[in-house]
Formats: sequence, structure tokens, C-alpha cells
Amino acid sequence: MDKRLCGERSLMAINIQKQIVYWSEGAKEDLDTASILLEKGKNKEALFFAHLALEKALKALVAKNTSDVPPYSHDLTFLAKKAGLTLSADQSHLFNMVNKFATAGRYPDPEKHGPSKQKAKEIVDEISEVMKWLIRKLSS
Repeated sequence: MDKRLCGERSLMAINIQKQIVYWSEGAKEDLDTASILLEKGKNKEALFFAHLALEKALKALVAKNTSDVPPYSHDLTFLAKKAGLTLSADQSHLFNMVNKFATAGRYPDPEKHGPSKQKAKEIVDEISEVMKWLIRKLSS
């Protein structure tokens, strides 16, 4: 196994195309999972997977645009910057809001309830649109 996938630098060659496929396929699967969870009323979990989908799509773009393995980060804004993307104000707002779901999904607060099903659906729909934009960037 390539040591770089474990966080260590290595002199071994990196197959960037393999990295791009790995991250982009994972992004698509996680967005599908978010939709399934949303249908089941698992709003917090759906938003966690929607965040994960964006994270992986951004990591695919980082790999493509830097010819390197993406950093170990869950911060969407940081990853977008690393990928060389210029975000609109709406996209920046979405990324900052969705970043919170990564933490809430890992460390849920039993005192806090997540967004309503309707609000969660709106967020996942918005993420789906941004994902289409990111996937188009991968193809160009």
C-alpha cells in the first residue's frame, strides 16, 4: 500500500488519476447515502453524509489541480481554496454552514435537535447542485 495514503510522505509515485476516481466515486456514493438517510428521517446523519460528499468531491479537485494527495482535512472552505476554486458568496455561506454538520455528525449533542426534514432536504438539494458544479470542474 502507498504510504502516502496513510499520511506519510513517500518517494513512491502517486497515481493522480486513481486518486481523482477514488475521491469522486466516494463523493457520489455519499451523496446517494445522504438521500437515502433523508428519506428515512435521519436528518443529522443525512447532513453528515452530504458534508462528506462535498469533502470528497473537493479532495478529487485538489488531487486534479495540485497533482498531489489531498490534505487530511474536513474543512470545506480550506479544501476549496486548496483546489484553487473561487466560491460565490452563496457557496461560501453553504460551505461554512455545512462544515458544522461534520462535527455534529461525529460528536452529536443530545440536547440539540438537527434541522427539520424540510430544512435538511433543502440543504441536501443545495449541496447536490454544488456537487454537479464540482463534478463538471473535474471533467474540464
